[in-house]
Amino acid sequence: MTGALPRTVSFALAVALAGAIGALSAVGDGAWAGDRFKGQVLRVGTWGGKWGGFQKDIIAPKIEAEGGEVKFVYGSTQDNLAKLAAARGRDAPIDVLEILDAMMPTFLRENQLRKIDLSQVPNTRYLKSGFYDEWKVATWIVQEGICYNREQFEQLGLAAPVTYKDLGHPKLEGKVVIPDITSGGGLANFMGIVYAAGGDVRNIEPGLTLLREINALKYWKRAGEAVNMMQTGDVAAALIYSGHCSRVRKSGEPVNAVMPLMANGKRGVMKNGWIGVVKDTPVPELAAFYINQFINTDFQSAWAPAMGVIPANQEALKTFLEDEVSQEMFVPLEENLQIDYGKADVPDWTDRWTRTVGKSG
Repeated sequence: MTGALPRTVSFALAVALAGAIGALSAVGDGAWAGDRFKGQVLRVGTWGGKWGGFQKDIIAPKIEAEGGEVKFVYGSTQDNLAKLAAARGRDAPIDVLEILDAMMPTFLRENQLRKIDLSQVPNTRYLKSGFYDEWKVATWIVQEGICYNREQFEQLGLAAPVTYKDLGHPKLEGKVVIPDITSGGGLANFMGIVYAAGGDVRNIEPGLTLLREINALKYWKRAGEAVNMMQTGDVAAALIYSGHCSRVRKSGEPVNAVMPLMANGKRGVMKNGWIGVVKDTPVPELAAFYINQFINTDFQSAWAPAMGVIPANQEALKTFLEDEVSQEMFVPLEENLQIDYGKADVPDWTDRWTRTVGKSG
């Protein structure tokens, strides 16, 4: 097991350290078998920027050392699903890909995935029960909630928010930003609002009513927009996940993360990132190898803090929580609300949310 990486370590150094450590530990993962993947190409669907950069710099070399090649297909889960749908009847453009939890029912319903041979993914032993099955493996977790500026709330004479309803106070009109429902955090945060207002996946009207009461300044498409507005003090509160709030705190702003209380007693919303194997891939063993490296303790210990997400690997989680700010903003996962997207009518949610936001604008 590796020790904790200093949180001040640069991105490049974190990659270098994790790569070196990963190379040393690869024997334990059964990684080095000569030309095991000679001539094979794995196409990985993931997000770009540093997110995919870590994978390219740390995981890809392990496959290349085995004679294989990795090509990255950058895009959102929705974009990559569209690519797979467009390729029906032809070679799939992706072999293994990352999937947001809200999109997983769609992938399964449209028969886009194949079962994973979990005997080839021994690092699942580091995951909690329920964080993997024959169709998917969890790679990261975030806890969606409220990031608020303590000083601004004090100046407005407001107590720290406890639930989403507190953001509907008249003094906060135009001082709150909420994710657009089509953004990465949109569905999870909207469901948090729904459950806080007493609704559920089959009854979203209470959440739509509360959404109108909050009267947000902006509905962000990219989390970076909300982070920037919190860092500049342009808003007093934002619905973002705790890792982003930690990023704002470390930039010097007086912010706290709150996991808002739901009507059912849960706090905050858990959002999972999954990885799965595409049904028609010609390289299922290589895909399983990639998944195993993604949940490797050393990779997760370096990658997750740099991305501001909670590692799915429980040994890496111990390292993650050695950081005081991360520990302060972390809530035990069992206390989080988990959305059953299998019962969701996402197109209906999106349509009604859009009409509500339009009317309130």
